[in-house]
Amino acid sequence: MGKLNQKVRKKRRLRIDRCILLIIILIVACFAIGFLIKGVYAVGQNAYQFCQNISQDYQKRMSFQAKFQSEKFKNYTNILLIGVDDGDIDNAGMAKRADALMMMSINHETGSLEIVSIPRDTYVNIPGRNTLGRIAQAYSYGETQLTVRTVEELLKIPINHYIVVDWDTFVGVIDTLGGIDLYVENDMYYEDPYANLVIDLKKGFQHLDGVSAGKYVRYRSDDLADIGRVQRHQRILKAIYTQALHVDAIVKIPEIFDIINKNVTTSLSAFDVAKIIKYVDHVSQDSIRTQMIPGDLKTMNNENVWVINEGELNRLLDQIFIDNDKIKTE
Repeated sequence: MGKLNQKVRKKRRLRIDRCILLIIILIVACFAIGFLIKGVYAVGQNAYQFCQNISQDYQKRMSFQAKFQSEKFKNYTNILLIGVDDGDIDNAGMAKRADALMMMSINHETGSLEIVSIPRDTYVNIPGRNTLGRIAQAYSYGETQLTVRTVEELLKIPINHYIVVDWDTFVGVIDTLGGIDLYVENDMYYEDPYANLVIDLKKGFQHLDGVSAGKYVRYRSDDLADIGRVQRHQRILKAIYTQALHVDAIVKIPEIFDIINKNVTTSLSAFDVAKIIKYVDHVSQDSIRTQMIPGDLKTMNNENVWVINEGELNRLLDQIFIDNDKIKTE
């Protein structure tokens, strides 16, 4: 009888132990499931928020671009090239400015490339600001997005993509290409001890490396000042294009791509680049036209600025963006 009671008590203890163990397992499982659900929910919520943000940004962008959208732009891809300066060397926290602005328009049907340079001293309305200012300041206020928006409102066209480069990228690409051949139109000498900059280039045909090419485009001490600088930007761009078409340059493509991939900020995807290559596959240097926003150099608020000639600008844009549908109906 005593042994029987012992066995019963032992079985009860085992059952109780098993129940306790089962309860502990269930509690742990509940906590684990709870943490898992919480984690999945958090990830899902973050993913949802991320997708929602992308969707909202896209809708906002499309809504904004709709103001300038018309059928005449459907056969063009417009890219804004933004060259940014190094900022204030003595004040690392100071915002950078757009040192060079070029709107590049690619015609899908002909493959021709139109490059419209915008002087950095162009006097414009910067969205969100109460006064007019130099267009270069848009990058200081709102970086890429505000710069793109400012150019869109200025030209009244949609900007489909942007490319932001700095001087290190500019120098690196030219050096990788083995330099460029260029005609320097005048002797150029300029010294700025504060910026540790000395420009000393002689008139005539020259083979320039990246640093020398950078000095060529930065030179402003001629009669045309910033406008002369814009013209040099255009000459450099054509020289780079010519050098890039050289057979020997093809083997440098992976190295150039590596420089661009590390240092360039762009909205272009690999798919976008592939489409553009298809459009410009047979483009020659003669198919590239470089122009500048028409205007006059004036003094406004004790500053020398480039004031746009609206009538000439509209004529220029009408020449670039031909409305084929309108022509067919006339």
